[in-house]
Amino acid sequence: MKKILLIIAVIVLSGCEKSSQNLGCLVTLNVSIPGHEAPVSITADQSLEGTMFRNINSLENYDIPVITGGTAQLQVLKGIYMIAFDADAVFADGSRLRVRSAEYNSPEKAVRLTDGNCTVTLKLIVLQ
Repeated sequence: MKKILLIIAVIVLSGCEKSSQNLGCLVTLNVSIPGHEAPVSITADQSLEGTMFRNINSLENYDIPVITGGTAQLQVLKGIYMIAFDADAVFADGSRLRVRSAEYNSPEKAVRLTDGNCTVTLKLIVLQ
């Protein structure tokens, strides 16, 4: 009887692991700043209320990773996401710009992240 319960437990746990893996999406963020070279790093200002990488169904908000060399990755649950942030971009010569991502800042403009691996390209605008 104990062996049967152990086998059932292993099967159930294996099934749960596979289903949870199917719910995740590895997102690759690629950024560009039109008219500028690729920045060395971009750090989102997490203190601003409008900063979001938010699942519009669950309202779960993920921290935006530091973007290095124009790219970053993060693991999220599959879904539809609003993405918006202001950030500091640092360039190889040491210069800095304040930039904004606003392409996906509302439910109407949200991006679908429904595959296991997704790529989102963000065209940042320079703030004055």
